[in-house]
Amino acid sequence: MQQEEVQAVFVRFAAPLMSLVALGASQEAANELARNLWLALIGGEDVERQLFDAMRESSSELYDVLERCYTEQMKPQVSDEVLAALRARYDPTNT
Repeated sequence: MQQEEVQAVFVRFAAPLMSLVALGASQEAANELARNLWLALIGGEDVERQLFDAMRESSSELYDVLERCYTEQMKPQVSDEVLAALRARYDPTNT
């Protein structure tokens, strides 16, 4: 998977979160959160659970909104096939 393809998938993945910018969140904060969620997606269920557990501890209100956005809008933007390719690309044992 080429870098341009990865970038295009990330933009689709992050798009639902960017609507928060229109609600007053900073662009920088939304981009950072999108990158963290992206890494959790690629990292798998254990990483997702750890990230959402940490968010739940920080703010239960924010957690509910972000967990729903991630599960219902962001994650479906990445097909199982593309996710497998991303995981292969970023697998540290795959040199």
